[in-house]
Amino acid sequence: MKKQNNYQIPIYIFAVVILTAAVYSNTIHAGFVYDDYFYIVNNPLLQSTSMLKELLTSEYARGYRETAVYRPVANLTYFLNIFIGGMKPHEFHVFNVLLHVIVTVMVFIIAYLLFSSRTAAFIAALCFGLHPVHTESVAWIVGRTELLAALFVLLAFFFYVRQEPAFKISKMIFSLVFYLMALFSKENAVILPLIIIAYDYIVKRIKISVLFKQFFKYYFPYFIMVLVWILVRWVIIGYIVPSGGFRSAGNMNIIERFVTIIRVLGYYVFLQLFPFNLCVDYDFRIESSLLSGSFLISCFILLCCVLYIILYRKKNPEPVFLMLWFFIALVPVSNVIPIGEIVAERFLYLPSVGFHVLLGVLSARLISSRKSTVKRIVASFLIAGLFSGYFYLTFSRNKVWFDSKSLWLNVLKNSPEKTRTQVGIGSVYMEEGDLDKAEKHFQRAIKLNNNVLGVARAWLNCGQIYQDKKQFDDAMNCYEETIKIAPNLYRAYNNLGAVYLAIKQPDKAIIQLSEAIKLEKYDPGVYQNLGNAYQQMGNFQEAITVYEKALNLANQNEEIRMNMVYAMNNWASSFLSNGNFDEAISRYKQAISINPNFEGSYLNLAVVYMRMNKPDQAINLLNSLLNLQPSNEKALEFLFQIYTFKIGDQDQSRQILSKMVKTTISPEKIENFRKLYREKFEIEP
Repeated sequence: MKKQNNYQIPIYIFAVVILTAAVYSNTIHAGFVYDDYFYIVNNPLLQSTSMLKELLTSEYARGYRETAVYRPVANLTYFLNIFIGGMKPHEFHVFNVLLHVIVTVMVFIIAYLLFSSRTAAFIAALCFGLHPVHTESVAWIVGRTELLAALFVLLAFFFYVRQEPAFKISKMIFSLVFYLMALFSKENAVILPLIIIAYDYIVKRIKISVLFKQFFKYYFPYFIMVLVWILVRWVIIGYIVPSGGFRSAGNMNIIERFVTIIRVLGYYVFLQLFPFNLCVDYDFRIESSLLSGSFLISCFILLCCVLYIILYRKKNPEPVFLMLWFFIALVPVSNVIPIGEIVAERFLYLPSVGFHVLLGVLSARLISSRKSTVKRIVASFLIAGLFSGYFYLTFSRNKVWFDSKSLWLNVLKNSPEKTRTQVGIGSVYMEEGDLDKAEKHFQRAIKLNNNVLGVARAWLNCGQIYQDKKQFDDAMNCYEETIKIAPNLYRAYNNLGAVYLAIKQPDKAIIQLSEAIKLEKYDPGVYQNLGNAYQQMGNFQEAITVYEKALNLANQNEEIRMNMVYAMNNWASSFLSNGNFDEAISRYKQAISINPNFEGSYLNLAVVYMRMNKPDQAINLLNSLLNLQPSNEKALEFLFQIYTFKIGDQDQSRQILSKMVKTTISPEKIENFRKLYREKFEIEP
């Protein structure tokens, strides 16, 4: 295409930014949904800003090591969200929309870089920014991994292309850095070297022999980045590639895998062309028949694409390259290596860059055609209609992602026979407190058994329901089933330990909770349960040690703090029962330092002082409590007893009675104290 003046480019980019932001504006008030809770809300490493180092050196899917996922860049963005705005979904959604807008602008820049056409770049960017299939990546917070990977891949590609006409080390360094960031955002970024080689071979028309000659100069550094990425993954999480243990496609034979890959590729082309009836969890069945309709149609679509690439490689190199971009970017998510999904809309985010730039180029050629004014006008109206349709579909689809209930009710309509669907809607009812309805869906999920991880979650949630209903035997059975399926799921061990605590078997609880800590050493809730177990056994010193670990992980958790105070009080009481007053006093003082507002520690320590015949120290202690809580009834009553019967101080006793009147102590109780005063001092107070 003929190069155009670029003074209008900022106007085009501004329009792209406004329209893309507008179509996702109704997502910023949505809540956390689906796996947002697993990866963000309930992630123990995101509960404290002091855990950044651990966050960046831990697996992404905590508790499911079999998934072999390491995405520190995504985790860093979650951390920044929380650091700046707290655990508020609004902040996360705004960040996602901003990322998508930036990626869309990069699509404009890449399209313009390749074709020097404002029109092609504008259409490509708007098609990409408004396309409904991207709602999963943008409206779902943890879909952010797709946005980050795409952004850094596009930046890396941009700096590579900008080296022309000669090699520039500075731009190569920028490209490599962005590529490494893309790899640590999501694994599908690994395809960039293939896209770069395809660009040089197809668009720049570099001969294969020359490609080999310049391999070490231009391409080898990218493979070095891949090697660095693999080594870091190995050191951090101990895996190079997924094990397939939890994978939906992990148990397919060769024929099933081949048929499924072809069908999936064909279906992705269909979704790009016809983005209707979108679904979070597609009921895409595994088939082995080479004569199935979906397989044959997909073969036809792919054959047409292959023929076009072969026949028009030299005549139309840019469109051929964009088609290759689409299919190359789909390779990591096509289940050549088993992944967590067979079909997912978010997997189209990076591949669709090629599709939409191609659409932009073809549309621009129609509009700029000089052969027929009517055709140009009709083409312009069709493209405007396409934009309007995309905008409407995307804006409407965003509403499905507003909260968990709207999301899973929508999925239930499309894929009722999926395990994950039943777990999702069951979790919604569980959150609402409708445990019977939730249990039915979890049992249905277990019966369907078409997603291993989903079944594990169903058993886990059933166990929680039975635990809440105090059906502890059933709860234990459920947690044991969970552990059989997912032996690295620490929450199952934690919950099983909590059941043993509930039935007063702390020794068994300690075994389960210790196993949970081996798998997840940063969850304060597990340490809290372990501390409770030691306290139940009477090992208060160990309980306090464990509670301290819990508090270090969750500084603001008042429940853990109070459990530690209770343990300290119980420990002090054990010393007191053995006549060891000094140790008892020391522990009670420690309890007060942990929580200065807990009255029990003051009252218990005052009792010790009275047993040691030190009423003055007891009085000072109780007055300290009253300074914090002026209307504390127990402190006032205790002081009245000391002044009246131990010291015999008539004036102080009367003053305490006056203070009691101003509290919520019942008139009958106050009258009883007056009676005691009269009997002791033989005078009206």
